[in-house]
Amino acid sequence: MSQNNIVSFNNILVNAINNNSGIFVGTNSQGNWNSNSNNKSGFGSVFGARNVVSRAVNIFMDNDLIDTPIINGAGLPLSAKGKDNITIYGCNRNKKE
Repeated sequence: MSQNNIVSFNNILVNAINNNSGIFVGTNSQGNWNSNSNNKSGFGSVFGARNVVSRAVNIFMDNDLIDTPIINGAGLPLSAKGKDNITIYGCNRNKKE
């Protein structure tokens, strides 16, 4: 069975590229990369020609207050994605009031 590779470098085969992906060969340095995402799927995906899903009922419970907290190297949050794509900057998860 043959594969449809996205990238092929001699013996390196990459079948899928996602967020925060890279192909690095040899002596190199990558700095200051930043990729933040949050994907949720309560059902999945339907692929192919004329494929149909009927009478499906899907309930997705997401009780997180903050989705995808962004933590820096010191363990402190830089920003966080709140519900409805609201970004909260400068939040402190260890703050005592």
